[in-house]
Amino acid sequence: MITKTVQVNKSIDPTSSECRNPIGFSVNICVDGHRTKRYFRCKRCEGCEIWRTRSIRAQIFNRIVQNDLVNQEGLLWTFGTNLKYNQDNYKVFRRYWTKLVDWIRHTYPDFVLYFRVFEAGTKGKRLHIHFVSNIWSKKSDFQRIRQKWSEITAIPKPNVNFRRVKRCSRCNMMVDFYKTKTHCGGNRVFKPVGIRSALMYLTKYLTKEYKAVIGMRHNYYWGKPLCYKWKLVKEEVIGWNYDENEPMHYERTETNGNGRFRKIGHIYGREYANRNGKYVVVGLHRRKISHYWRDVDVICGWNGYCENTVVKGINLMSYDKAYRALLNTGMEKSLVTFILKHTVMKSKDDYV
Repeated sequence: MITKTVQVNKSIDPTSSECRNPIGFSVNICVDGHRTKRYFRCKRCEGCEIWRTRSIRAQIFNRIVQNDLVNQEGLLWTFGTNLKYNQDNYKVFRRYWTKLVDWIRHTYPDFVLYFRVFEAGTKGKRLHIHFVSNIWSKKSDFQRIRQKWSEITAIPKPNVNFRRVKRCSRCNMMVDFYKTKTHCGGNRVFKPVGIRSALMYLTKYLTKEYKAVIGMRHNYYWGKPLCYKWKLVKEEVIGWNYDENEPMHYERTETNGNGRFRKIGHIYGREYANRNGKYVVVGLHRRKISHYWRDVDVICGWNGYCENTVVKGINLMSYDKAYRALLNTGMEKSLVTFILKHTVMKSKDDYV
């Protein structure tokens, strides 16, 4: 993407998710002609770190509700190693994890992995794992899993622990249930919380930094129970192929509820062959349809009152494409021409 580098020099709230050093911008225009700039994030500054964490947490809330996991309780596990972060050690570390999770799934068929994070420590850069799973109530289970991790990593006493996250009945804060002897002046009355709170507790490991210093970002993974479920939006059937006993043209349009869509299905087309210099139909060829895209509306919000959906990235489009896009919103031709006069780039050199 060709954009102009932009430096925004202004006072920003330290808790804001606004990017401190945007690397470019695009111009959004709504049907009323309002122009707004959307800056491209550097994905390294404090604001981008806050934005990333908030976006992951928002997805957690959305996925838990969508998949009916609100009342599920989760257990937070940590598995440490003595490997310092580098590319070779990281490959070894991933093999350790694969062996462990394969063994757990074989030994405990009811094991459920909700969310997993690979991390390199801030100080020692030691690779370790955090993940949230369902709960084993027996101490013997913990000892058995810890022993297996010791065998995999060849560490006599590896750093392995688990935490149940609960909520204090006095201050209503989420706390580590196993490290709360002096919490709230010795108050030991806690309320159980669901998987949402356990995952929220885990996301604190995503807030530390982007690992730019050691060259590694947090590597997180959604477990199958938290994956978005595809839901049918539209189904289209045209014709029927009696030889194969299926439609000639079949399409399913589905969405996962997070702005992502896909169109899957098949279509039959004629298959030709050259017979004595003439092309004749010799059969039907089945072609698979598989198309994925993302469609998320951006709202204008001009001066806090405009709620129109905008046309995104006008300055990055060709003139003809931007002209058609704005006409489709219902704008007058004269207004479209006026808006695009100094907005759309004439050549790539304008934004280098």
